[in-house]
Amino acid sequence: MARKVLRHPLFIRVTHWVNMIAITSLIISGFYIHNPLKYNFFSTMDAARKLHFYMMYVVMAGLLARVYYAIATKDYQNIWFRFRDLKNFPALLRYYLFLTDEHPNWGKYNPGQKLVYSGWGVLLIIQILTGLALYKPDTFPTLAYLFGGLNVARLIHYLVNWIFVITVAIHLYLDLTEGLGVIKSMITGYVTVDEEETVVTKEQLRQTM
Repeated sequence: MARKVLRHPLFIRVTHWVNMIAITSLIISGFYIHNPLKYNFFSTMDAARKLHFYMMYVVMAGLLARVYYAIATKDYQNIWFRFRDLKNFPALLRYYLFLTDEHPNWGKYNPGQKLVYSGWGVLLIIQILTGLALYKPDTFPTLAYLFGGLNVARLIHYLVNWIFVITVAIHLYLDLTEGLGVIKSMITGYVTVDEEETVVTKEQLRQTM
């Protein structure tokens, strides 16, 4: 028998969309700052820099809030990637490569989502530190030194930006493969589940939309 259950509390939904807007803004403005002639997204460099710096503070606040929430509610148990999750990757790949319709019940998030979410936490910390080193080199000279100098910090910052672009695309692919119900759940907070099922197929997921 199908029923609706709360998958994403309001706090998770709000921080998700705020972070989505902030990270997207950072990616776009970051490309412009790196090469304004190639990525002509803004009218002036000043506008791009201001947006980039404002969104940096939003992401910093969002990361701290999300970490606090994960610890306070023990939600980290759902999203933190563990080495034992590696054994589930063959089944995960078979499903997402459309080699099978069987979708094992891994809990709230599958191993791929856990890897992406955990990786984002680490990447955000790297981006914040390298960003501060570039933004305030006189205030944070030690940060630039730890990364091997401003040029190396700038290169790391740029490469991690590309990792975000790639993993965001993977994130969207994973969600859309599950069906639009997954996207809707990040808006309404609820998903439809069958209490009697432990394995869900793509066709069954479509029928619950």
